[in-house]
Amino acid sequence: MNRACCALILATKVFGMPALRDPLLIHKATYIAQKLFGLRLGYRFAWLSSGPYSRSLSKELTTTGIPCQCNIKNNIEEISAKITNLLARVCKCTDLSPDEALDVIAGIVMLSTDVYPVPSDVVGELKRRKPSLRREVIDSVVKTLLPHLRVSKQITR
Repeated sequence: MNRACCALILATKVFGMPALRDPLLIHKATYIAQKLFGLRLGYRFAWLSSGPYSRSLSKELTTTGIPCQCNIKNNIEEISAKITNLLARVCKCTDLSPDEALDVIAGIVMLSTDVYPVPSDVVGELKRRKPSLRREVIDSVVKTLLPHLRVSKQITR
């Protein structure tokens, strides 16, 4: 199985062809798929200036040919539908586009689970790292995300 092919298929199911032109969409969609919806591709992510980023995914994306094969297509279908549904719910309660919503979701999840030490105020930390975001928008996204997160107390302070 080519893991990067699965990541490409996932991102194009959620965002269509624009995902092929924006590797950050692929990184964030793959991160959310792994972190919130249990897709097991095994990528490790770190916070870079634009949020979750995986060096190994980036490397594999540059060597992946299209068309490619992914032997977990049924799981990809289910998870991409869940991500699409989550993005639709976030976009409905905010003025964010789907790719902006994915960026905020990925930032909240990463700051609340994968950054050490976990900030005491995740919303404030995301606002500090992405000053163009309004706090009320981040708060709306957090409310939508809470059912998906295991650690919620440090987010809602």
